[in-house]
Amino acid sequence: MSQIPSPSYPGHAESFHYSTPMARGQGHSTLRKFLADLKSRNFDSIKYATYRTAAKLFYIQRSTNLNLIDIYNMIEAFRENGLNTLEYNAEIDEARLECIVASVFYALYKRLPSSNDIDVENNIVSLTQWIMHAYDRNNSGRIRVISIKTALTMLCNGRLVDKMRYIFTQISESSGILNVSRFEFYLRELLTLPAAVGEEPNFSYEEGGYQEFFKPSGMMDPNSANLEQFLQSMIAERASGTLFWVHMLHKLMRAYAVEHQIQCKACGRKPFNGLRYKCLECYNYHICQDCFWREKKSGSHTSDHDVREYSTWNKGEKGNSVRRRFLCSPTRTSNKLPDYPKEPEPNKTLDMSNIIPAMPPDIASPMGTMNSRMYSDHESPNSTLSFKSSNGEVSGIMSQESVGRMDDEHRLIARYAQKLASHSAESAGTSGEISKEQRDMIANLEERNRSLLREIRKLKVEHDQTVKNAQQAGTSPTVLTELKVLRQRKDELEMRMLALQETRRELMVQLEGLMKLLKSGESSDGGE
Repeated sequence: MSQIPSPSYPGHAESFHYSTPMARGQGHSTLRKFLADLKSRNFDSIKYATYRTAAKLFYIQRSTNLNLIDIYNMIEAFRENGLNTLEYNAEIDEARLECIVASVFYALYKRLPSSNDIDVENNIVSLTQWIMHAYDRNNSGRIRVISIKTALTMLCNGRLVDKMRYIFTQISESSGILNVSRFEFYLRELLTLPAAVGEEPNFSYEEGGYQEFFKPSGMMDPNSANLEQFLQSMIAERASGTLFWVHMLHKLMRAYAVEHQIQCKACGRKPFNGLRYKCLECYNYHICQDCFWREKKSGSHTSDHDVREYSTWNKGEKGNSVRRRFLCSPTRTSNKLPDYPKEPEPNKTLDMSNIIPAMPPDIASPMGTMNSRMYSDHESPNSTLSFKSSNGEVSGIMSQESVGRMDDEHRLIARYAQKLASHSAESAGTSGEISKEQRDMIANLEERNRSLLREIRKLKVEHDQTVKNAQQAGTSPTVLTELKVLRQRKDELEMRMLALQETRRELMVQLEGLMKLLKSGESSDGGE
């Protein structure tokens, strides 16, 4: 391994690089080559802005070997070069920036084992030139101290919470309270990174954009925001759409070394590294991050299917739901829908109070004597509900004769469908065609719900029987083959049940949409 000269520091007569015009020209040619290499990676073919931005910055990190430098070594380099004594908006020239970058990489070179050989000189020139390219838009040859700290801390290795802790020390007062003007300045510098890789239309700073981090829309108090509030606001993955790429970048850092021992159904690689995506509708359908980002698929899988994102190979990881509205440019989230259970609960009913008021007892239900007792025969000893006449409070005590939990939920959905049908019948005089279409939709949804419940019940029985047979199989050599088949069948049943449960959740959302449509129609009829 060749001997590498020591870098120059601010007190030296000459800077280590660019002491001559030829050297400066070589630096610019290195930058052009670096940007051309970035473009040749075809990151622009990634459909989603969040992934596209994170992938570009992740490539810059790895191509300059910043992934080998953690946040604490970076902070130490700032102190060694005297940046801790300068104001956040102070400016330094390109030569001093290069000395800072050189000190970081030469310290890294001393720590690395002899087997890890990196091109220190090329890393220093490439990173220095790219930072100047990102932040020196006026070609003045000078950039601010906060720009250097923002770029190097965000692109180095380490946890996001540790990076944000250090940033808070740079933009807070001595009393430990966040300085709002410094925070706004930091956001501008942070969002310069996406702009430097061509993602300014999706992630850019707008005037007054810092206010979304403060109450009432954000988590921080503008007058007393402390470290805890700052960390909660910056680390919350859905706190601000402008920072989606920050969280995805750190997710890529963590998942890069993860090896998934499964075949990608789109490109056929096995194993593959990085993020893994699993379709919830296609059985055992896994794809790698490159195929998902570019919408490569195979078989019956489509881009409309719901998928989950996994950053590890652990079986216990639940994964994150991937929705298109979170993958593109920032958007405001709508009102949250109720959390419908995946399967019926024995002692609870679905919470549909946000769209349907409590049903009055004088409305008769055609579902049978069970429903009539639930809403009319309050004093009957066989009633499902018992009432306290002393204080008028109702206690929902389920009788022992109540039906199974799936039938209970089926009746509840049928009752909602009946109410929808009654509303449709009332407005049939003014909108006959629309009412008939709505009734047909309700009938189809109700029939679909019945078939789903029957299939779930059947699959549950098969699942229980499969588990029981697997437990009785033991370890006898004569039944090992059968045990393997039973386990495979068990996994298939579980996947099928999961898909059915997700379908039922979609059914409930459709019912809610129909009810809102009917409500809006009633209000317009009443206005006329």
